[in-house]
Amino acid sequence: MDNLNKFLKKRMAMKKVTGKLDIIAYLASLKSPLRELMFEVRSIVLETDEEISEAIKWGSIVFNCKGNFAGFRVAKEHLTLVFFNGVALKDKYKLLKKGTDVKARSIIFTDIEKINKTGLQDLVRQAVALNRKK
Repeated sequence: MDNLNKFLKKRMAMKKVTGKLDIIAYLASLKSPLRELMFEVRSIVLETDEEISEAIKWGSIVFNCKGNFAGFRVAKEHLTLVFFNGVALKDKYKLLKKGTDVKARSIIFTDIEKINKTGLQDLVRQAVALNRKK
């Protein structure tokens, strides 16, 4: 694992690579700068609550805490984080966009510098709280 971690750190140009091998391999497969953007958003989501876990589902990373609450969609020029029950979230930072799904709402990321960490963590906390009420 140490050799793999060293290789991935160098390949991904990151100081610390954490997660299960399938997650790390998925991140390594992405092209820069989307890889760095996903790594940053993923780190913010995971540090929001220690009970949040992640898995590869539907071809990308999905976050879980008492049920799936959000997942990534990768496009050519941007990264989307979809909150599966986003309609139930109070979006006081005006980050969420309406999608084609009745319940889902998403945030589109294009630049690490433009990530609203406070707003993102607020939405993650709300989504986790909703799942814990179920």
